[in-house]
Amino acid sequence: MIRRILLVGLAAGGIAGLAAFALGTVWVAPLIAAAEALETGAAAAGGASGLPAGGLERVGLTLAAHLSIGVGFGLLLAAALAVAGRTTDWRSGLAWGAAGFTVFALAPALGLPPEPPGMAAAALPARQWWWLGTVAATASGLALLLGSSRPWLRVAAVLLLALPHLVGAPPPPTDPAGPIPADLAARYVAATLGVGALFWAVLGAAGGHLFGRAGRRR
Repeated sequence: MIRRILLVGLAAGGIAGLAAFALGTVWVAPLIAAAEALETGAAAAGGASGLPAGGLERVGLTLAAHLSIGVGFGLLLAAALAVAGRTTDWRSGLAWGAAGFTVFALAPALGLPPEPPGMAAAALPARQWWWLGTVAATASGLALLLGSSRPWLRVAAVLLLALPHLVGAPPPPTDPAGPIPADLAARYVAATLGVGALFWAVLGAAGGHLFGRAGRRR
């Protein structure tokens, strides 16, 4: 089973990471470049201090990041499929992918939308703790909502789903936008969530298909 989890996680995660990298290059990268240009002026064209240089170095680092994230979430998905112990295919995998997108991207984005470079935000530790709490509450709420028919557990599930948003995300400074126009920030949020949705759809479908196929070969 461990070998099955590793192989499925590596394969599905690699496929999803490549898909997200390809679409992100088209949708997200130009918005990041525009935001960096507004943030740092003409100096951004040559690479600001602390940022990867342009060209192949930046492309390589971005690809490595997408593949690393893909494999990490791929292993998590494969482990979840193993624990669930159900027969899977690409269709059921899509449902797992939708759940993953909701837990790790959509629910946190309701309080902390993706931020392009140049936008001010609350302190990083506060945002990280709120994100972790939102992920844990959303995952637990979905598990209860989909896995139990008892009314009181369904009520608890709804409360868990709502709790992070009732508490509220760490507020940004008075002027969070800074030099970034509102339309650019909105397009960045939409593009980032769009790439995230594609990533989870591909990861779920590929993971479900590969996990089920590996199980049938045993």
